[in-house]
Amino acid sequence: LWVSLSGNKGDRLSYTLRNALGQEQLSKDLGAQGSTWKGALDLSGLSTGVYFLEVIGNDQRTTKRVTKY
Repeated sequence: LWVSLSGNKGDRLSYTLRNALGQEQLSKDLGAQGSTWKGALDLSGLSTGVYFLEVIGNDQRTTKRVTKY
C-alpha cells in the first residue's frame, strides 16, 4: 500500500493500522518530516479484510478505511 502524508514542515508524523476489531497491526513514528512523506506499508502478512489507517500529525488525527483483497 503506497501512502503519501502531507503536513507542515517539521511536523511529527506517525501512523497506526488497526483491524476491524481495533487491534494494532502496524505502527510507526516517522518523526519530524518535511512537507510530505511517501512510503509503502507492507500488508503482505495481513489477512484480507477491512483495516483503518490512523495518521497523527501534531494536533491532528485522521483515519482512513483500507480494504485488503
